[in-house]
Amino acid sequence: MGTCDSQKACGLQEIKLFKEKNIKSKSNFSKKINKNIFVNILMPFLSIEDYKELIKVDKYFFNNIGQYFNSYLKYLKKLKERYDLLIVSNELDLSFELANKNKRFYKCQIDNSHYIKFTNSNIEHICIFEDEDWAWKDDSRYWMTKNNENSLIGEKIIKLKSVCWIDINVKMSKIPKGNYKLYIRHGVYKFQEEKLKLIIKLNEQIIYDEKYPKKNMIDECKNADGDTQGKIENSFLTDVIVNNDDNNIIYINFKHLNMNWKYNWEIDAIILK
Repeated sequence: MGTCDSQKACGLQEIKLFKEKNIKSKSNFSKKINKNIFVNILMPFLSIEDYKELIKVDKYFFNNIGQYFNSYLKYLKKLKERYDLLIVSNELDLSFELANKNKRFYKCQIDNSHYIKFTNSNIEHICIFEDEDWAWKDDSRYWMTKNNENSLIGEKIIKLKSVCWIDINVKMSKIPKGNYKLYIRHGVYKFQEEKLKLIIKLNEQIIYDEKYPKKNMIDECKNADGDTQGKIENSFLTDVIVNNDDNNIIYINFKHLNMNWKYNWEIDAIILK
């Protein structure tokens, strides 16, 4: 087991004990944990109530680590003011991966499918296709939803069974000034090459206009061992440069190039980071 995995395992055990013990035995909990490990690895596991309890009973935590919690709250407040966020999940999960999924994704009220993930230094904007609607999406003859452990935030992935007419429009609003990279998270290991047109706009300016999917995207989603099930992968689309602080909107449009039937396309999310 690697160093990071060992730290993770130790931290999980400490948190499990912390959650189970009475308040008196929780004192000095944070003395056992390196500050950087706590901030970067363990922070997602603790609820706000846990933090408040630690601050009350653990002087070391209050003096040495509590500052990170205060920064966390201020940052969350700033995010909420800017994006009008709803917390997707407050549930504690002792699986590291699920804790990261559930604790650090926030839903933007403006756009139904727009989520925000934040780390200590970065913000990612995510558009989840499962939350969107388009023509025939709810018709099981053409589209279906499927559980997939590789779904970005635990939502179901959308799978195209067969359809000839496609026109999917999604958007992400209130994108702040900055330089970003735009990705699509998808499974195109069985999808036909360049069957669709993908157009991406920043406000009214077209920043990407290409046939989709490219051969390299299909290759990225194929397993090296030849497994026909393939995998869900992030494929790079384009760089995005936002030069102003106004209400910037990213528009994403998938449309058919012809009326031939299309099959076996899995889509999870658009990611701007």
